[in-house]
Amino acid sequence: MTFNEMFGGARWIGTGNDSDMPIITDTFTAKAGERAEITIVGFGVFTLYINGKRVHDTECLPLASDFEDSNFPRGELLEHRVYAETFDISSLLRDGDNRIAVILGNGWYNKPIWEERFGDGNKKVCWRIVMEDGREHLSCPESAKWLPSPVTDNHYNKGEDQDLRLPDPRELDDISKYSDMLRPTVEEKQLKRTNYYLCDCPRDKKIRALRPTVAVENTEYRIYDFGTNTTGYPYVKLLGDCGDKVDILFSEALAENGEDISMLNCHGQRFNIIDDGKGRTVRPFHGWISARYARVTGKADIVDYDEVHADVRVSTEFKCDNDTLNYIYELFLHTQLINMHTGMPSDCPQIERRGYTGDGQLIAHSAMLMTDSKRFYRKWLYDISDCQDRVSGHVQYTAPYTHAGGGPGGWGSAIALVPYEFYLRFGDKEPMTEMYEQMHKYLGYLDTHSENMLVTHDRDGEWCLGDWCPPSNKVIIPPPFVNNYFYVKACRTMIEIARVIGKDADIGPLRERIRERQSATRAAYISQYDGVALGGLQGADAFALDMGIGDHRTKEHFIEYYDNLGYYDTGIFGTELVTRLLFEYGRADIAVRLMSATEPHGFGRFKRLGYTTLPEYWLGNARSHAHPMFGAVSAHLFDYVLGIRMEKDTVGYTDVVISPLATEVVRSARGSIVNMHGDRITVDYERKDDKLTVRVTVPGSTRARFLLGEHEISLSEGDNVIEI
Repeated sequence: MTFNEMFGGARWIGTGNDSDMPIITDTFTAKAGERAEITIVGFGVFTLYINGKRVHDTECLPLASDFEDSNFPRGELLEHRVYAETFDISSLLRDGDNRIAVILGNGWYNKPIWEERFGDGNKKVCWRIVMEDGREHLSCPESAKWLPSPVTDNHYNKGEDQDLRLPDPRELDDISKYSDMLRPTVEEKQLKRTNYYLCDCPRDKKIRALRPTVAVENTEYRIYDFGTNTTGYPYVKLLGDCGDKVDILFSEALAENGEDISMLNCHGQRFNIIDDGKGRTVRPFHGWISARYARVTGKADIVDYDEVHADVRVSTEFKCDNDTLNYIYELFLHTQLINMHTGMPSDCPQIERRGYTGDGQLIAHSAMLMTDSKRFYRKWLYDISDCQDRVSGHVQYTAPYTHAGGGPGGWGSAIALVPYEFYLRFGDKEPMTEMYEQMHKYLGYLDTHSENMLVTHDRDGEWCLGDWCPPSNKVIIPPPFVNNYFYVKACRTMIEIARVIGKDADIGPLRERIRERQSATRAAYISQYDGVALGGLQGADAFALDMGIGDHRTKEHFIEYYDNLGYYDTGIFGTELVTRLLFEYGRADIAVRLMSATEPHGFGRFKRLGYTTLPEYWLGNARSHAHPMFGAVSAHLFDYVLGIRMEKDTVGYTDVVISPLATEVVRSARGSIVNMHGDRITVDYERKDDKLTVRVTVPGSTRARFLLGEHEISLSEGDNVIEI
């Protein structure tokens, strides 16, 4: 959609100064009760008020996207989009003059972490109000004015400062009391090359209210505990006089002595306030806080904390007799949900907040399976599409794009892997059809960055990772080995896509690409003597086996290696892969032992140490405490422990095979998923002595069969009971 199609004769307006934190305001004439609708978007982040009333219960608008052409990355041609919002404002109107007020903050548009940002940084807003009789009120520089807002500084990743003595957008009904602060000069602004869309994606909303408790109190400060590491907004009750200062720092952890917050896990997040002496309760306007603890210095109490993330609901249930597996399920879900903000799945909700394509493709199966996230991921697929260079085929490490690190294989392959996973889960082939030629462009990019059929480098000046974050923090297996693995995985995925969308002529050439890459990788990294890949370290055998270049010796060594080791030595990709292959090879005992390991590292260790979200590193003692990437293994609780898997060449869990684990490793389990129609499939089993009882509930929209050993049974709609 073009700007004129969406906004008609409206114009972008702003103050002209990057550092301003303005309230843009204007008046329009209306009748009480008449129907009226506003279409609006503001950069970097906006909140809309009509007659002093907040219009929406959504947070952090607009959705993050690659807003406009910002000349980054240099020398590449990306696509760009803007998501506008439409609100019904009928109930807020009154006879005569009505006041619109929009408070603007930086968001992704200004003050990024590094040098790149999603736009030019000059905050601006555009709106179009349409009444039921066709009358319009459009944003324009001739009539709009602006005032400084209570927000005096705002950084999307770090928090904000407020001076409550400045104008509040909720108090602009009588604007005359702020006449000395009113700025009559509003300038017309421009937006560079972009496309316009109305939003159809779950926005950020309040999900639940948490009740903070005081964990530490002394003469200098109070530390509040929200009960879990989370994202959202603290509500601060001010108790001081006009001009008093309140400083709040947030952290994911306490210091080792338990008497202060950990500055290592603070990441600079703050909420600083200058009191106006009116006893207000306030919260940040722009951007969420990600923390478990808050240290308050000054006369104030934190009375509430709203957990906020994308309005995406959990669609699964899981519980078994292994407490660590239950913990993994809950830990991943919570970590994933608090990383779903502004329409993108982020790597972490506090430090970077980026939609990393590597992390995103890795956890796509788990996230799509376990949450009602079709519209959320449909939006992110557009971001992935937009972030590919139309000339070279290079896929960025983040979508929407902002400068970051990654690799050409595990990150760039998201252009093929995520659309196909979306199709498998939700039965919607449109995204992968639209992006199919882009996938071929991506393979061409990998070809031009290969030597001797090995992907050896990425764009000049960029990282070229293979795997990431093993326990030693040193990846031993070479990046070309892992990048070739993803080259083959992307080709195999594209073969499946080609079959679905009628591109059969491409299958032969894709198979030839696979054979060439397999041959080169085998020659470079597989021992001719014993068939082992790179000593089997960090999941190397698993990469080789899944790539199709191992043999029975590789498999035997792989199983023996992890049976003897008893814990993970793998990075983010290897962890999921090792776990999956152990389940597939019938060694659930080893898989569950790795998942449950308490020393030296594993999910059992996180449980023992009381983590409420997944940390970034296996050692769990640095940086972020909220990275979902290692939680990709949680999908296997459904794929293998419950044993709910799709039949070959089917989608959306409308044709399934139920093959539960039901061994000494897990003797009882109960859980459910929903199929693409929203109907629930439930599996409940228990082994007592030598008898296994399995109960399966099959909805009418799913066909199912039970398969365990020599037992194969067709299941009927409704409740089924199998006793073995």
